[in-house]
Amino acid sequence: MEVENMAIIEIEVLTEMFAGLVNLAANASPLIPTPTLEPLGNDRLIRDVEWGQTFTVVPGMPANFQIAPGTVLLEAPLRLWHVSVAELRGRPDAPGTEEKAVAWLLAAATPAGFEITMVAVRTGQGRPIAVLEVPVRIGALPLPVGEEVSVQAAALVFSGRLVTLRLGTSASDDLFRSSANRLPRILDDPSVGSGDNWLIHIPAGFFTQMILERLRAALSPPPDGAIAVGAPAARWLAFPEGRWGVSATAELEKRDACPTLFGDVDISIDVTVDAVFTASTTTNAIDISLTVGGNASDWDAFRCWLGTGGIASLTTGLFVPFLQVPLAISSLVTISEVIRHSVGEAINKITVPDFTKVSQTTSSVTYAGSITVDPLPASSPLSMTLSVDAEGFAARGRALPLAPSRRPKFLPDAGPLSGTWKQEINCSLRSMDRTFTVQEILVQDDREAFGAVVLSNPVNVFLTSTAEPKGRCEIYLPPRAQPNQSVSIVCDGMNAGESGFVVLHSSAGLRTYVVGPLPEVPTSPIVGMQKLIDTFCDSFQELRPVLDIHEIKWVEPPPGYDYGHSPLRQWQIVLEDVPALAEIRVLALRDGIQQPLELGDEIVRNGDRAWITIVTDDRTDISVQVPGAGERPHLKSMQRWLLPLKAIDLHERPASLQRVGEMIQVVAGDRLVGIRVRDWTHLELDGPLVGRSLGEGPVPGGEASATPPEKTNGSGPGLNSVHALTLPNRRVAVAHGSQVVIAVPYEGVRRV
Repeated sequence: MEVENMAIIEIEVLTEMFAGLVNLAANASPLIPTPTLEPLGNDRLIRDVEWGQTFTVVPGMPANFQIAPGTVLLEAPLRLWHVSVAELRGRPDAPGTEEKAVAWLLAAATPAGFEITMVAVRTGQGRPIAVLEVPVRIGALPLPVGEEVSVQAAALVFSGRLVTLRLGTSASDDLFRSSANRLPRILDDPSVGSGDNWLIHIPAGFFTQMILERLRAALSPPPDGAIAVGAPAARWLAFPEGRWGVSATAELEKRDACPTLFGDVDISIDVTVDAVFTASTTTNAIDISLTVGGNASDWDAFRCWLGTGGIASLTTGLFVPFLQVPLAISSLVTISEVIRHSVGEAINKITVPDFTKVSQTTSSVTYAGSITVDPLPASSPLSMTLSVDAEGFAARGRALPLAPSRRPKFLPDAGPLSGTWKQEINCSLRSMDRTFTVQEILVQDDREAFGAVVLSNPVNVFLTSTAEPKGRCEIYLPPRAQPNQSVSIVCDGMNAGESGFVVLHSSAGLRTYVVGPLPEVPTSPIVGMQKLIDTFCDSFQELRPVLDIHEIKWVEPPPGYDYGHSPLRQWQIVLEDVPALAEIRVLALRDGIQQPLELGDEIVRNGDRAWITIVTDDRTDISVQVPGAGERPHLKSMQRWLLPLKAIDLHERPASLQRVGEMIQVVAGDRLVGIRVRDWTHLELDGPLVGRSLGEGPVPGGEASATPPEKTNGSGPGLNSVHALTLPNRRVAVAHGSQVVIAVPYEGVRRV
């Protein structure tokens, strides 16, 4: 069966199900797709959006809007609430004006699925349809297209009963040809009795082209100095036992391969490739058995035999025919086998990309490969039906798209924002300076299904956010959208007794906050303040003698707020001039009781220097001891508060932390745990990119290695210890007890 210009992959979806998938994508996308909407006015901030349950595919709409070829238009009911900043000043919790609206969404195909944008909206009954000058991106729905598929063009085609996503894998593919209606034919067959609502079809031409490309790659260049004669060819055909596959051939020529009495003889070699495709329901994959063989021409072997002594044997045979003819035949067989064996060795040197060699003979080698087939979103892989036939491969199943629950989260969730007069020690003047700082706001836009987080949307903070009084209080907008977004409010220009007002408008929703009234700047002398200043400055600038035992007191006042977890203390201590054999002990001091700390890699020694990094609870001081060392060792220290955002309990003490790409790798006992930097989901790592979820959302992507990381101590305090890592967006990851804690550093006392 010849297959040309038939390399279009088609995903057929019943129209009602396609609308359900678009609904799923809309509900899984950011809560607020746009800060404002043209028909409502730029002063109306979108506070909330709720999509209706039923989306409908429509051929067009009663407005001046042309549907581009390859796209599908849908009508989507929604409710939205909008409010002005003026209304929020008067009533910070104002719900805003509710609108029952209709949106027109355009689904456009991409190589990986389809994108959804809002192109028109009608707000309120009887109002005209407003075609948006700038379409609003709603979201996207990825579809199961493997990395091995090189998509050149894509289109969505609506044909009444079906919406078909067509993926062209060659430039000549016609994406707008008549629908094959494979799924309707199956559904209309009473003998099948299928309840499937989608079908993926990969044509025979795709597999033929795939084998041809791999054959060309394997013969570029040909082995052992051979040359290619003509272009390889392939066709799709039936194999024994009802199986289907590709048979491909290529012709090679080995120049001057056999020196003879009549000149060198060229040897022709036929390379054959048989690829048999089998649908595996146990692994939801297309298994491929690929056999590459080589066969030398018997004609060339005979010519080689004539010129290497076979002719002499034949001449002698004219005189003694019954004796010499068997010898002559034997020599022909021997030469033919030698040539075939040489060809076999050359064939066995061929490597085929993306396949694994499983067996070989003197004239062929067999490889195994597979293509994983993922179901459509909201489908169970257990319900898929796979088949390979004369037209290619098909997988079909049933999707049941259920919109996930929306779980936006603001911390704090509106209301007053805590703040404090942050103290800055001026070591030059030995004095204390003060500025007012406001706690950060943490924003998440998660989706949950069956009680587990299945998606963490990146949070975008809109330019419509505002802080007052203008010029003296402002919002620092994050540079990019990301999950677990943090927003800083800076009110350095405000004076004691003044209040501020903040409207935080983001893709996760809208919240209002009140700053202040600011308390009076502390002016009354604090008992021991000068001693605190001197201790703080000297601990950093001067190396103080340890004198066998040195108790280190915490000097920073605690922050006036937290993020749902008790603050932690992080200590860094540097010892110098420590005898090489001297023991270093670190004890925890709490309520007058001393308790030794079990430290391993928290103490790093290099020659006569030692570096100690420790995380304790919010009430513990520490004592450093170097017994018998006299006055030789000296010490300096640094401290800061950590405000935990998330604590991941591993149920055993972490031995090390290391950043590998977008993953934090944690060694805990005999386990390797990965924590995704982007959204802090975590998993047990069994191998690269393979994991078992620990119950906090889907298995995250990103690079990860199954090999436990080496314990590196970084280049300096706090940069990259085995128990503390610096993360993007002013975050740190630290080991504390049996937990890995993601926290915000807070330095209430800073040097200026």
